[in-house]
Amino acid sequence: MKCNLIGAGRLGKNIALALFKAHFISSITICNRSLESAQKAHLELGFGQTIDNLADLPAAEITWICCNDDAIEQVVETLAYRTTIKPGSFVIHSSGVLSSALLAPLRKQGCFVASFHPLKAFKTNYLEHTAFKQVDCVLEGDQEVCAWLKRSFEQLGAQTISINPEAKAAYHAAACMASNYLITLAACSEELLMNAGINRQQSRQMMVNLMQGNLNNLLQTEHIAESLTGPLARGDIQTIALHLDSIDNPQIKDLYQTAALATLPMTQLSVELKQKIRDLCS
Repeated sequence: MKCNLIGAGRLGKNIALALFKAHFISSITICNRSLESAQKAHLELGFGQTIDNLADLPAAEITWICCNDDAIEQVVETLAYRTTIKPGSFVIHSSGVLSSALLAPLRKQGCFVASFHPLKAFKTNYLEHTAFKQVDCVLEGDQEVCAWLKRSFEQLGAQTISINPEAKAAYHAAACMASNYLITLAACSEELLMNAGINRQQSRQMMVNLMQGNLNNLLQTEHIAESLTGPLARGDIQTIALHLDSIDNPQIKDLYQTAALATLPMTQLSVELKQKIRDLCS
């Protein structure tokens, strides 16, 4: 199957490489915001061809849109206006928050459409044909496309999960909290550890070890609250007060207080203790 890739960033390149190495696609044409960036992606992949205009896309069985979410609608409008997409072909976008409904103008032209989002953070300069092994991939859309996506990516070692299109925003918010904001928490913890006189390398390792231990605990408990430890779980108000007094950065202090208030309902503390902590963190 021939594939057009619109947006060869970190995700797009890994999709292309994985599918090409597994012989699920036979060729690829790359279109980026600039011809220079498309050519750079081509060199990194080591195969395919590049174009600098959506109007020059060749006929293909798959058109995969991996550009930024805000640009997808304009890409779809351009493709629909140019009528360059082959009827009966697959059109897929990889937005985590937007549904396949965004591709409706191309469905009207006889295409089968879907959205496909891997639940994985693709870091800069990461490019592996095994990138989707043991990765949860969420999909929705036309049965014809979803069946191909499910079959292909499960052979690549992924787990595929179907989702209601209307639920994608909630799904993606959950993904952002677990992925992006974990980094935020790590950055805040590292800053506090360094303020305590521990060097950056040691701080990073200590923080990661602690986070990893809690992630392991989450896999071993039936209810998330069972993994909760620390002064909040015990109701140690004086400890929490000392924490707040020690935090000079107002953003970190706000985050600490907000997280404490969000965590309170998971504790088994008395109504009185909970209220004292609310007063301290408000």
